[in-house]
Amino acid sequence: MEEAYLPFKNYINTTEFNDYNLNHDDFNHEEINLLLVDIIHSLKPIESFAAANTYLSKNRIEESVLHQKLNQLYILVTLGFVIGLFLTLYLLINKNRVLFNEQEKYIKAIEYAPVPMMIHKNGAIKQISDEWLKQTGYSREEIRTVEEWCKKAYRDDYKTKLEIIFKKYGLETIQEDGVWEINTKSGERILWKIRSGPLGNGYIFSTAVDFTEEHKKQQQIEKLYGDKLRLAMAVDQSPASIMITDTKGNIEYVSNYFTELTGYSSDEVKGKNPSILKSGVQSNEYYKDLWETISRGDVWTGELQNKAKDGTVFWELASIYPIIDTNGKIINYVSVKENITEKKYVQEALVKSEKKYRDLFTRSTDACLILKGGVYTDCNDAALKALGMSSKEELIGLRPSQIAPEFQENGARSDSEAIKKLTKASEEKHLRFEWLHKKVNGEIAPFEVMLTKIEEGGEDCRCQVIR
Repeated sequence: MEEAYLPFKNYINTTEFNDYNLNHDDFNHEEINLLLVDIIHSLKPIESFAAANTYLSKNRIEESVLHQKLNQLYILVTLGFVIGLFLTLYLLINKNRVLFNEQEKYIKAIEYAPVPMMIHKNGAIKQISDEWLKQTGYSREEIRTVEEWCKKAYRDDYKTKLEIIFKKYGLETIQEDGVWEINTKSGERILWKIRSGPLGNGYIFSTAVDFTEEHKKQQQIEKLYGDKLRLAMAVDQSPASIMITDTKGNIEYVSNYFTELTGYSSDEVKGKNPSILKSGVQSNEYYKDLWETISRGDVWTGELQNKAKDGTVFWELASIYPIIDTNGKIINYVSVKENITEKKYVQEALVKSEKKYRDLFTRSTDACLILKGGVYTDCNDAALKALGMSSKEELIGLRPSQIAPEFQENGARSDSEAIKKLTKASEEKHLRFEWLHKKVNGEIAPFEVMLTKIEEGGEDCRCQVIR
């Protein structure tokens, strides 16, 4: 290349070049040589083109051959473009097929989801799971929009729910919507715990979990807790003495009335045996029978005389029964005891009083008979003598009309008149009247009768005295 530019180099040293009024001495030949080298390097493409042109010139290739080569090049370029276009279309079609397959899988995944699931955008339901439809009973055609769904599921409250749902289109994170009551197509009401979140491009997903049974269980637990709380309050406030022990008889719980009656605090008796209350009246065999009864799962009922912390003796009517778990195993014993001390003393006094009454009744010279339920149940010896009877068995079970003539002196039938007298005697404490009695031998004799209301064995009776 440098040889090709020697004429140019020689030219700048000629006289003709100097005729341009340039001072030859002002040039630095080394700098010019360096400049020429740079120019040579920058003109390499021109050199290549010149070399090619020289080649064409040397081989004398005609212009038509060049055009032919260019046409071939054009055809190759065009063919390459067409092939590239078809290849691009193939790739696009294949990509769309892949996207379609992925979309189909996505749609099926939502349809076959094991939980209720809905995809919606701007109020339009884009996809909904079969489980959503199964649990509500609606078809896809019936709930094509969120508004249609709200009208059917929430009915009178649908506007409020629709407003809440539409606010979700601005969601950026998943949120819990809470428990919503759903009206199914069949009219049944179920509870759904709903969760919503964004999918991008304005799409929102909503999933639901059936909360109906869990809600019922919670209500049952709350009711059970409430019942137990009320039971505990009732036990603590009960006028009965309540004690719970383990299977060995160690005290685990006592009610407030227990501490009030015995003088022992709850802490003082916990872990101890109820025998600390024994007064010593009942025998060991008595308590042995008690434990054998409850140990085999039966209820024991009886009276216990116990002793308080200060030594005071009191009586209780106790019912002791076992608590059995679901496996049939005894886990605790519960005793419910009523303080019957006062009743016991009254009963003892009554027994003493009845004994005195019985002594008076038996030894009285007046004829005395006892009427209970309209029939005679007892009499003394004086009554037997007055009626001509030899034993009580002849009288017991008879009615007053059966030891009287058919008619009384006033012409009234004895049976109806006896009923009137007994009725009147129940209204008045004492009743005195004249009455005809018929003795065993058939003799009819007039008697003065006095009926007095008494109590025997806890029942109302009439004492009839005849003279």
